[in-house]
This record gives sequence, C-alpha cells and structure tokens, in this order.
Amino acid sequence: MKLQIKTLLFIIPLGLFTTTVTCQVVKSDIKGSREKSLTIIGKDTLLINANIGDQIEAVFVVENNWLDDHFIAQVQTDCHCITALFPEKISRLKTDSITVVLNTQNIPPGPFIKRAYLDTPDDDVIHLVIMGNLKLVRPVIKQGQPPQIYKPKHIRWVSNKS
Repeated sequence: MKLQIKTLLFIIPLGLFTTTVTCQVVKSDIKGSREKSLTIIGKDTLLINANIGDQIEAVFVVENNWLDDHFIAQVQTDCHCITALFPEKISRLKTDSITVVLNTQNIPPGPFIKRAYLDTPDDDVIHLVIMGNLKLVRPVIKQGQPPQIYKPKHIRWVSNKS
C-alpha cells in the first residue's frame, strides 16, 4: 500500500509537469504561426532618383489574409505632398492596391523619405515608403535659341513587379 501511494505521489506531479510543458509548446506554436491580416506583396519601399517636378506614383499591392473583409477609413501620410488612393474595402482572401502619389514640385533637392501609414485589424501599422534623391534640373540656354525647359515625367512603380 505504501509503495502504491509513493508511486502515485511521483506519477501525478510528473504528469502535471509534462502537460504544462506540452501546453506551453502548443501555445508558442500557435502564436508563431499566426499570419498577419494584411501583407504587402513585393516590396514596401520604393527607392528612386528623380528630378524636381516629376510625379511619382507607387502602387503597393495589398493582400487580405483574414476571413473578414477589411474596411479602410484612411491612409495617413506624413506630408502634404503625398496623396494616397485606396479602396474602401478589401474583401476577404483577396488582393487590391493602394496607390501613393508623390508630387515633387515643392520638395527641396537632395535625399528624401516620405511615408504613408495603413492601420491593420490586428493593431499593426504597415509603412508604405518612397525614398530617394531629388535633383534640380536647370533650363539649358544656348545663344540664339529658346531655352530648353525640363518637362516633368510621370513615374509609375508597382510593388509586385520588383
């Protein structure tokens, strides 16, 4: 009888310990495998060299990985020179695009970083970044000819095309 009680006293704590360890391993696996609700397909940063006056349009392809539709109220920008065009809703398990347009007319020459921020349902923030270097192009003046003034370009970049 004493041997059975000693055996039970040894087995019960051992069983509780292994159950606790197993539960902790399962919990960490669940946390580690959780997929983000919204993800950017391709790159989330555009590196570009442009001239002052160019209009840069960056299209970021966004995938909704959740089983619910995601409604976008706003995409916050850090500067008045950026405009974000976005869908009102990204349906569940679908992709859509957010377009960030940068007007370089009033940005000083040199390096720059401009961001737009997208809130996600899992309380995360996706940063959509346009960064690079702006160059001032002066008119070319030749004697006896009218000046050749730089004509701004429209540059379009899509995140999933590398």
